Amino acid sequence: MYADDGSPLSSRLGPYFSDGRRRVDYVLAYQIQKPASIRRQSSRFGDNNFIRRLRRSLSMRSSRAPLQPKEDPEIAAQDQRTDYHEDDKRFRREEFEENLLETGLELEKDEATKISGIGFLKIHAPWNVLCREAEFMKLKMPTKKVYEVKQSSNLVEKVRLFIHKVTAPLHPKVDANRPQSIKSLSHPFSREKQHLFDLSDRDKFFDSKTRSSIVYEVLKRTRCTRAKYSMGITSLLANAVYTSDYPLHDVSFYLTAISA
Repeated sequence: MYADDGSPLSSRLGPYFSDGRRRVDYVLAYQIQKPASIRRQSSRFGDNNFIRRLRRSLSMRSSRAPLQPKEDPEIAAQDQRTDYHEDDKRFRREEFEENLLETGLELEKDEATKISGIGFLKIHAPWNVLCREAEFMKLKMPTKKVYEVKQSSNLVEKVRLFIHKVTAPLHPKVDANRPQSIKSLSHPFSREKQHLFDLSDRDKFFDSKTRSSIVYEVLKRTRCTRAKYSMGITSLLANAVYTSDYPLHDVSFYLTAISA
């Protein structure tokens, strides 16, 4: 498969959805807890060899088979409480994620990672959501209008220019035709006035920090009303419904977890 620019999807840099096209703007981590019955069964299977050796030793010492211990009711009650709390967290995640989808965000779960017991929810903000939220947040974005930054004529500026000229051979080479004193005029974003903004490259119009900030604002105000809860991502993190959150510019932990 190839991306829109003709490059193979497998060679694209950075975190993407499984389709290789939609960029991950935010990541939520959560704990995957197995039911108590499965945990006990896995533990028994893991100790199978030890139990067989123990039984063989006991059978050699006594002709009577040892009695199987009964399940401790206190442990069973504790396991039941654990399962209830984990189910409650899962139900709250499901409702929260359904509400996120209603806001227009796109989600993809990844539970097949190298870290056992940890799942990740990848979040992508499509163009229409970015524009809507940028307008709501009154974010100042670069317009097509540019202006020239005039150099000061005071003594300090003259000294700075002289030092810059003397140390010029030590500076890295840059494009001489690039206007260093030309800046774009910024203005609060408006969907009705998109023609005023520099949209020559939509993929770079909203940088990674802006995209993460937009998604975080949506996460903060998205409600989760199950079991009398009304909360956003801040409260869900405090109640361990999700264990961690990672903006796009801080996903090294996630990338380590999904790397093969």
